[in-house]
Amino acid sequence: MKIKHLFIFLLWAFPFLGLVAQTEQNTLLISQIHVEVNGMVMSADTTKLVKIPIDTPTQILIIKQNNLAYYTEFTYKHKGKRVKLVRRDYVVLPDGKIKYSRKMKEMQELKVSVPGFFTGKSSSSILYDKRQMGSVFVSFKFKYKYN
Repeated sequence: MKIKHLFIFLLWAFPFLGLVAQTEQNTLLISQIHVEVNGMVMSADTTKLVKIPIDTPTQILIIKQNNLAYYTEFTYKHKGKRVKLVRRDYVVLPDGKIKYSRKMKEMQELKVSVPGFFTGKSSSSILYDKRQMGSVFVSFKFKYKYN
């Protein structure tokens, strides 16, 4: 009788197990966030979990303080046998101007190595005011799972 109940439970739970596995795909986990504005350490969330679809730039707010907002933008691209993860950081100033960092690209070939995820550490320093030497430094670790 116990085997029958176990079998019925597994038949009932099987579709839900597939849904749980699907939600883990195309997700970006940002952790160990460290922010310095003009040399002073600022508090920020320690982790962020974001869903990033294919070919859609996704902006993630890292910190907003004193009318200064720091974003990071991730784009996942899949073309042919290659997958790419492109990231770019930028600062939105109080007057609405935007200062960008360089684009950073990670690439994997699906035939050679198929780990199913990108991991790395990002650190960027953006000088937003040359006269007063105003700068923002942000570093974090990231892990992006793709299917």
